[in-house]
Amino acid sequence: MLKQVINKIKQSKNQEDSFVWCCVLVRELQKKHYNLAVQWASNCIQSYLLEFKPSRFIELNNYVRQALESQKVLTASQYNEIALKIWNLSNRNDAQCAVSLLWWAIAEFKLGEDECGMRELGAAVEVIRKN
Repeated sequence: MLKQVINKIKQSKNQEDSFVWCCVLVRELQKKHYNLAVQWASNCIQSYLLEFKPSRFIELNNYVRQALESQKVLTASQYNEIALKIWNLSNRNDAQCAVSLLWWAIAEFKLGEDECGMRELGAAVEVIRKN
C-alpha cells in the first residue's frame, strides 16, 4: 500500500519541493488511517535519531515513544504543553524541532485540525530530511 502511495505522489508532484512531497505523503497516509501518518513521521524521526545520535538522543527518543503511546491518554493541551517543553530545551537542534513538531501535530489531530496536523508532520520530516 505504501509503495502505491509513493508512486502516486511521484507521478503527480515535483520532487524538487520536498516539503510539499512530505505533506502530500502525509495526506495520502491520513486518508488510509489517521495513525498511519503519525507512525510514518515517528519512524522517520526515530531513524534520524538512531543514525545521527544528536545531543539528548535518549531523551528525544523517549519523547517520540511517549507521543505514540499516550495518544489515548493525553489531551491536546497536554500535547501542546509537552511540545513547548521540548521546543524550549536549551541548544535547540533539528532533532528537537522535529520531535516538538510531532507532538504539536498530534495535538492538532486531537483538536480535529487535520490540515494543521498534516502540515506539522510534513514539517517534522522535512526538518530532519535536509540533513
